[in-house]
Amino acid sequence: MDGQVTALEVTDDRLTGVRLGSGQLIPRQVVVAMPRFVARADVLITLALEPTERELAGHVIGSSLPADPGGATPVPGVWVAGNVSDPLGGVINAAASGLSTAAALTADLIAEDTRQAGDAYRHERQLATHEAGECPAARTSTRQTAPRRR
Repeated sequence: MDGQVTALEVTDDRLTGVRLGSGQLIPRQVVVAMPRFVARADVLITLALEPTERELAGHVIGSSLPADPGGATPVPGVWVAGNVSDPLGGVINAAASGLSTAAALTADLIAEDTRQAGDAYRHERQLATHEAGECPAARTSTRQTAPRRR
């Protein structure tokens, strides 16, 4: 049906038609409306994440934020889960998405902590070597070899 529906016509508690903006009445017993799933992402827009329209069979069904399967967005350190990244996901899918995103986020945090710990260790070793008056590039081996047996 083309045109904007402005009213539902009801007679004796039963739908009898829809009235269009033009004033035309179209008789109907049933009306089906397609919901539009919109990502509530206003706070994320301030972080430079823009929702994108999602289509299904050529129809815009809503919007979502782009993210990889683990929930990571194009903005480093920002993760999303649930309906904000999958507008068609129901409650179970949203919960599963939250679990997957939490696991990926935890793995990312562990990797960052490990990288920082490695950097700190290397820095401390470098300082200790420098304070001891050793120059790693000029070190010679102090290992002694045993005499050869004949």
